Amino acid sequence: MNVIWQALTHTSWWVFALFFYLLKIGVDTIKPRVINIKKLFILPGIFLAISINSLLFSFPITFLTLAIYVIALITGIVGGWILVRNLKLSFDHNYHLVKVPGSFI
Repeated sequence: MNVIWQALTHTSWWVFALFFYLLKIGVDTIKPRVINIKKLFILPGIFLAISINSLLFSFPITFLTLAIYVIALITGIVGGWILVRNLKLSFDHNYHLVKVPGSFI
């Protein structure tokens, strides 16, 4: 129990903020919702920036690291496409909105 308490007390505040924000997003995805198309790209953009930052500053830039990164990126894109290809999405092109059905995935 002491180890868990130390891990919690030595964790940065922004980690908890990010955790609860992602938890809220997860709960919100259970029910159908209407989202601005621009908002769909915010979180993936943040994670892409973090991953590029980690790639540039945590590993030596070699052909192998770039190849692994590109393979992982393509795998993620294909996996995302498989998850959403059968969703019944409806779009409002005038207001740039998309209606996304609820899901537990």
